[in-house]
Parts: sequence; structure tokens; C-alpha cells
Amino acid sequence: MWSADGLVVAWYERERKTGMLTAWLAAVAPDGERHWRVSLSGGGKQARNPVVRVHDEALHVAWIEQNGPENAEATIWYQRFSAAGLPLQPPMQVGQASRETWNLNAAVHDGAFVIAYDAVIGTAAPELHMIVIRNRLVERRRLSEDDGYASLYPDLQFSMFGRAALTWFDERDGNQEVYLLTGDADALGSIGTANARRISHTPEDSIGAYLAWNGEVIGLAWSDRVGGQRDIFTQQFSAEGRPVTPVYRVASSSEHAGVPAIRARDDGFLIAWNDYVLRGDRAHLDVASSRARVAQVPVSR
Repeated sequence: MWSADGLVVAWYERERKTGMLTAWLAAVAPDGERHWRVSLSGGGKQARNPVVRVHDEALHVAWIEQNGPENAEATIWYQRFSAAGLPLQPPMQVGQASRETWNLNAAVHDGAFVIAYDAVIGTAAPELHMIVIRNRLVERRRLSEDDGYASLYPDLQFSMFGRAALTWFDERDGNQEVYLLTGDADALGSIGTANARRISHTPEDSIGAYLAWNGEVIGLAWSDRVGGQRDIFTQQFSAEGRPVTPVYRVASSSEHAGVPAIRARDDGFLIAWNDYVLRGDRAHLDVASSRARVAQVPVSR
């Protein structure tokens, strides 16, 4: 995330011998020099999966904490920092998560910091949740119905006109497929996700869906496997969620494509991901090589 002084990065580390997880926030100059680094903790023993956004000259950060082993209760924490890495308030617990929660996404909307994530909180399977933090006031909503099927890894972004776009991958149709829901931001949580548009229709798992607004056009990117090869795909939609382009394969190579990131840039969308080669079957633990890839996609008006 870019600030006025350079790049702000949030990440977590795993200690090789003990397995302890620690979360960090740092500022890095364009040449790679680190300005400062601070740890993120609300007092728990394990801190992971931080996310940071820049708003109103402050760094808004959220992360997950657990006080014990993997089956311990998980909580979501929030804190604000100055651009110099100084805390502007103590860390505060803002919500519940679960040990299956492995991703937080965030956005800024109408002056509020908004967190989207999945968790098992009184439901049969992971469902989508949203936390809205405004001046230390916290509002929590569940976005998806308790239908018994896992709804995972949401990304929630807002247009300048108050429209919300929510994407995730869901198991309701037998395997993991990407869905898109659009609507008024204030209606999130009350409209559910049963009427969301299914985007992918492949026989294998479609994962890693992320989106961005460019004006009133939504750019959506995800990772899909076709013919045994995992590549990056994209499609654009109107603010009402209607397709304005067909599904487009961004790039194809002999390597497998990881989860993409997408951002608006000028009159298009910038999509970044990594192509990797595995030397075993343990996913990222067996990566033999990895290289960053970037593609520019024009907006369809």
C-alpha cells in the first residue's frame, strides 16, 4: 500500500523451530530501504494475516490473533498508526474469527475502515463477514446465508458513488466457483448472497478472486485451472453487476499462476500475480521457482 512517503507493507512470519506467528507493519522507501518496522499485537501469543490501508493521513491495520494452538479461539484486532509508525491508539479487539480464517481484506468507505473475511461463527460452514470501524465505533454484519456450504476469501470494494462489489469463492455448486455480488453499500448483510452472479463455470476449483473499481466499471481477476493448467482470468462488469466483457485469459504459460491482485490504473486495470513451479505436492511449501508477472487490461466503456 502506497503512502506519501513510500510503500507500507504488512506481513506475518513463522518461527522455524517453534512455529510461533508474528505480524509486522513497516514502511519502505522506493529504493527498498526500510524506514521503520513495528510489531502488531493485542497481547495474544500468535498474530497473523495483517492487512493495511492508508486513510486520512493514518495507517489503518487489522490482523488475526490466537492465544494458543491452532484450535484456539481467534479474534480480529485493529490499530491506527501515524505515517512514522507511531501508534495513534492502543490495539482494540473488533471481532471474532475462527482458526479456519486465513485471510483479511479491507477497504475504506465513507470515512470508515471496512474488514471482510470468512469464519465459522455459529454457522455450519465458513460464511462471509464484515466489520465497519468508524471513530472507534464498531459494527459487525454477516454477509452470507448459513447454507451449509463454505463461502471463502471475500474481497469487498466500494465505488466513489457508494456501490459495493463483493467477490468470493463458494462451494454451493459442488466445487469452488467465483461469485460476484453488487449493491448499495448500506444494504450489505440484508440482501444476502443467494442471488449473486456465478462467474466461473469450470469443472475444477476457481479460486483467488479479487476486484477493483475504475469509475463505474468493476474489474475482476481470479485463478482458474483449465486443462490441467492454472492461469489468471479476468472479466469486467457494470456497477449493477452485468458483464461488459467476456471472460478473458490474461496470460498462459507452462507454469502455474498464483492468486492475482488487481488495481485501477489510468484507463485500465493492472493485474499482478506470480507464476511458479512446484517440486512436490505441498503447495507453497514445495515451490521450486517463482517469478512476478504484470498485465495491463483496458477498461471497456
